[in-house]
Amino acid sequence: MNLHKDRKLNTIDIKKYFSFLYNDKQIRAVLTTSNQFLFVGYDIGKNTIGIKNPYSLIENMDKRSKYSAVITFNQDINPQRYILVDLEGLHHMVYRARKVKVNRLDFIHWAISLEKNIL
Repeated sequence: MNLHKDRKLNTIDIKKYFSFLYNDKQIRAVLTTSNQFLFVGYDIGKNTIGIKNPYSLIENMDKRSKYSAVITFNQDINPQRYILVDLEGLHHMVYRARKVKVNRLDFIHWAISLEKNIL
């Protein structure tokens, strides 16, 4: 299982970092210099969908929908490798999960509205 064969982003490719709450659960996201809005896949899988191993959903995702980046969301913490997913990847995760803690459509509409407001 090699999760990091997806496209790589450098720190200079990231324009802005975001942290949102959905049902009191943290969802982190980034905006790239090419104005692409990407969500942290782990946050979607673990915090929102509520699955134990979010990487099982990310692993089977189309490589065009996921990116790998070594970044930090908090300046006091060392950078970590994150798998970032675009809106299509978010759809994939939400609809491929068997049991979801949230309403699928509500969450997707929330994510779309975030992306529209940011861009």
